[in-house]
Amino acid sequence: MPLSTIHNTVTDLDGTPIEGAPVIIRLRPGPGFRVDDFVEVASEERTTTDASGFWDQPLERNANINPSGTYYEVEEQIPARAGGTRLWAVLVGDIDSSLLGALVVMPSARAAPVTLTQPIGDARYGAQVDTDRNVTARRLYLRTTVK
Repeated sequence: MPLSTIHNTVTDLDGTPIEGAPVIIRLRPGPGFRVDDFVEVASEERTTTDASGFWDQPLERNANINPSGTYYEVEEQIPARAGGTRLWAVLVGDIDSSLLGALVVMPSARAAPVTLTQPIGDARYGAQVDTDRNVTARRLYLRTTVK
């Protein structure tokens, strides 16, 4: 089965193309194997933007990867002064596509780690309290230390 190509043009906040920005594409979750011949699919591909901010990368189509449910994480490493790193999740289909055309999840800022305490757990996961303020259901919380 042939590959499909994903492409994008990287610009700063003012729309100026960014030359030489590294782009890292990772198969998630990995590893994955081609369905038609069971050869392992590369878990990471790297490229850089050209003078016009353009990059493209041929990738294995997700429909031809076992196990099913894989996607590619695309990381465009843009300098902080130009907007900062952008993360995208994409599926590679049967035809070549722009990055935005293959997008499956909108990018979001990485959340800071939160220590899970009883009050946070109750607020986040909803301890059930009856009208007399008695807890009617409890959940088990695993407490760990993040370093």
